[in-house]
Amino acid sequence: DPKDDMLLECCAAAEADLLITGDKDLLDLTRQELASVTKN
Repeated sequence: DPKDDMLLECCAAAEADLLITGDKDLLDLTRQELASVTKN
């Protein structure tokens, strides 16, 4: 979801240690999926 990608990219750019969310799509991401989104 592009809206979620933007949030994840922002967190990666800020080198955030945590992301607190209730978004079910984000909660379902595995670490590997999260890493692939934030590396692009």
